[in-house]
Amino acid sequence: MEELCRGDPLEGITGLSFRRDSQIVHNPNRTPGHLRDDLLPARHLRKEPYQLGLEGVEAGILIDMVSSSRGCPFNCSFCSFNRNPWGKKRQWSARSPESVADELARIQAPIVAFTDDLFTFDIDRVDRICDLILARGIQKKYIINARLEIARRPEVLRKMEKTGFFMLMLGIESTQDKTLRSMRKGFDTARIRECFKVLGQSSMILHGYFILGYIGESVEEMLQIVPFSRELGLDSVAISILRSSPYSGLDELVAESPGYHIAPNGKIYSDHCSVMELRDLRHRIYREFFTPGQLFHIARKGIRHGVLRFLPRVLPRLPSLAWSVARNYREHAQRRWAREAAAETVAV
Repeated sequence: MEELCRGDPLEGITGLSFRRDSQIVHNPNRTPGHLRDDLLPARHLRKEPYQLGLEGVEAGILIDMVSSSRGCPFNCSFCSFNRNPWGKKRQWSARSPESVADELARIQAPIVAFTDDLFTFDIDRVDRICDLILARGIQKKYIINARLEIARRPEVLRKMEKTGFFMLMLGIESTQDKTLRSMRKGFDTARIRECFKVLGQSSMILHGYFILGYIGESVEEMLQIVPFSRELGLDSVAISILRSSPYSGLDELVAESPGYHIAPNGKIYSDHCSVMELRDLRHRIYREFFTPGQLFHIARKGIRHGVLRFLPRVLPRLPSLAWSVARNYREHAQRRWAREAAAETVAV
């Protein structure tokens, strides 16, 4: 965009495709350079504020996002986030801690989510960011993506808590060692348990990502997500269905795995577990995990992090939020009943 605005010749801008006469010209692919410190969003030009919300209902709490690094040095088999549109891996590149602190100081929202694929890759950098936030008296709450390796530095974890980091989103993905090996996660269940001996002592909300439907996993193995999560002490979980993305290589793995298929939307399913069954399984896991007691536990952790100060903004919107959740649940139940009725009709 910078080169286009300068008026540089189109032929010399790598990564650009354009029409000339009746032909489409594709320039050579672009190799991203180092992430710059001086390229920040002009937040004062926004027309609308960013707010937390649920099913289209705003909660009245401002939230913002910061990108402090790009790319990921790891090579999980299911992931295409760390690749550019041409399949080239994005090398990990980070802004300086000083530029991150400068941007945070300008943000008005009390909650900031970092969009980094992996915020905690360079633990010393995280440590420095915390020092700068504390020194400048920036008081916000932060949400980040992290890997289990953060457990190796418990002193940094404690500093993060003091700084305002209140949620770690951790990619655990599976409860089975065979699946973790196939995913190339770089750890097994024994290592996960070892890390959570440290992470479990943190006051931060621990959010775990899991994937359903990975090649070779049975329904019984997928159902181990709830007991395994409770054993680890996870506060919340997010379940996704395995999807084949461009350049992830999963299409080749599916082709080599009899009984597995890729749906038109990219989701992977098998002869023993359809996409619909995987969706129902995901809802079952959510119901079993998010009990009233678990929700109370999350709320109690949130209170420790000062979320009570947001209640005056949220309380007036609670009826609308509750109605939105109930409507979404009812619509899901109606779709499920319709599917079951259709299946019974076919069987008859």
